[in-house]
Amino acid sequence: MSSEAPKTAGQEDAAQERGVRLAIRILLALGLLSVLAEFVIHRHTEFGFSALPGFYALVGFAAYCAIVLGAKALRPLLKRPEDYYGD
Repeated sequence: MSSEAPKTAGQEDAAQERGVRLAIRILLALGLLSVLAEFVIHRHTEFGFSALPGFYALVGFAAYCAIVLGAKALRPLLKRPEDYYGD
C-alpha cells in the first residue's frame, strides 16, 4: 500500500489539464513535423497543386472541418428526445 494521500478534485483537474496540454503539444509537433518533412521528401505528384508544401495537411484539416460541420448538420435529424428510453 502506498502512503500517498488521496488526490483532491483540484489536483485531479490540474493533472487532467496537464495531460490535455501535453496531448495538444504532441499533436502540434507531429503536424509541424509532417509539414517540414514535405520540404525534404520528394513526392511524385500527378497534379501541380498537390506539390505545394502543406497541401495534404490543408486537405486533412478541410476534411476534418467537413466531418464536424456535417455532423452538426445531421444532429437535428438523428437526436432523440431526452426520455427516449423511458424513465
